[in-house]
Amino acid sequence: MTAVCGYNDDFALAVLAAATGAGIVVPDQLAVIGVDDVDAGRLVVPALSTVDYEFDVLARYAAIVGETCHQLEVGAK
Repeated sequence: MTAVCGYNDDFALAVLAAATGAGIVVPDQLAVIGVDDVDAGRLVVPALSTVDYEFDVLARYAAIVGETCHQLEVGAK
């Protein structure tokens, strides 16, 4: 295994801690990335690579997709 992508930063931080405890050198031997950009990711060494996403943007797109599906369903009847 060369990389782990955590479903959130807390999981990725746990992987980072476990890997370091097992003597695995991050990021030389294992790449670790998380999702949600929590502040704690900047406090560890090495700093956690993370992806930030905006819930309001995702919610807006979900509403558009839901409305479009509804319109397609109504139009099909």
